[in-house]
Amino acid sequence: MSIPNGALKGALRGKVCNNTLKSLKKSIKFSISCSLGSGSVFERFGMKRFAEKRILIADDETVVREALAEELADEGATTFQAANAFEALSILKVNPVDLVISDIRMQGGDGITLLEKIRKTDAFHPPLIFMTGFTDLTVQEAYRKGAEAVVTKPFSLEVIKNRVLHFLIPQKDRYGKKCGHNSLFQVQQSFLSFQDALKQKKLRLGRGGFFLEGNYSLQVNETLQFKISFTLEKPALLEGEGIVRWAGALKDDSVGIGIEITYLSDQCRGSFIQYWANIKEKDYIPMGIY
Repeated sequence: MSIPNGALKGALRGKVCNNTLKSLKKSIKFSISCSLGSGSVFERFGMKRFAEKRILIADDETVVREALAEELADEGATTFQAANAFEALSILKVNPVDLVISDIRMQGGDGITLLEKIRKTDAFHPPLIFMTGFTDLTVQEAYRKGAEAVVTKPFSLEVIKNRVLHFLIPQKDRYGKKCGHNSLFQVQQSFLSFQDALKQKKLRLGRGGFFLEGNYSLQVNETLQFKISFTLEKPALLEGEGIVRWAGALKDDSVGIGIEITYLSDQCRGSFIQYWANIKEKDYIPMGIY
């Protein structure tokens, strides 16, 4: 289900008057309920996707913030709300959360400030999902700064909830199940060693994805299979499935693709989970040379 056009799009852009918010929220909730329907696996089995999870929503648009909070609470989450980055940081000081959803452009402290403050404390936790209706920050820069996802307004609430569900899964379990991609595109590369690839800037590994140098005929959000081999040292292989989050030239004139990892093969999963446990890298998907 997509967020309705018209008034709600206006809300996402900051153009809805306060006296319309109450009726608009009811409309959103009704649409959400209809979109899930009785066919939802979670509904049929009486399951709540976000039971016992604590989620912070930061957005200066009341209608968006409250609609998201109520929808997540309906599925079991304990939610906290903030109108800007500084309110969110005050909440986080006394209320540890499992995940943050934040707008980027907010009066009184923006989402970039919030992300940077969080990542100074902990590179991995809590995961942060950006939502935005503007171009204040490129997708590449958002992932480089440590955001786990970027969702463009107006958005589908199911997309946001599926992203939330994904990042609530512990990293050691997140990459163990194939996503069923029917991708025909395969990316294959070979390097002398993992460290050699990193030193040459041909490959940069982040907390949830990687940059791979090269000119590939791939589109954003296209799924793929990748197999990157290392001939002289362990780990000998980086293999799995992913989603292209950005592609093309960067500010430093390097050309490549940014891939979010969705699955790692049994042969390499353990090695890279251990690698991530020992790094302080804030980038979720790195850029090229910077």
